[in-house]
Amino acid sequence: MGTILIVANTSWNVLNYRVGIVRSLIEMKHDVLVASSRDASTDHLIRLGCRFSELKISGTGRNPFVDGLLLLRLLRLIHRERPVACLFF
Repeated sequence: MGTILIVANTSWNVLNYRVGIVRSLIEMKHDVLVASSRDASTDHLIRLGCRFSELKISGTGRNPFVDGLLLLRLLRLIHRERPVACLFF
């Protein structure tokens, strides 16, 4: 199956609110790639079977230059991985 990209501001968010989706996708043999800021929950997601790509996301989003760089990094990741679906949280 194809790659499913999950983008969130923190790994903690994915682990605590989206773990059911992650487990279901892995059980359906999808390659799950989580792109978020690295935190204490990142290793747990990797142990579940996810791949991880660090994507530093500002919690405030008040600087258009920083947000523009984030957009470019995200587009580069999507171009490189070619996911069949992207989930943004």
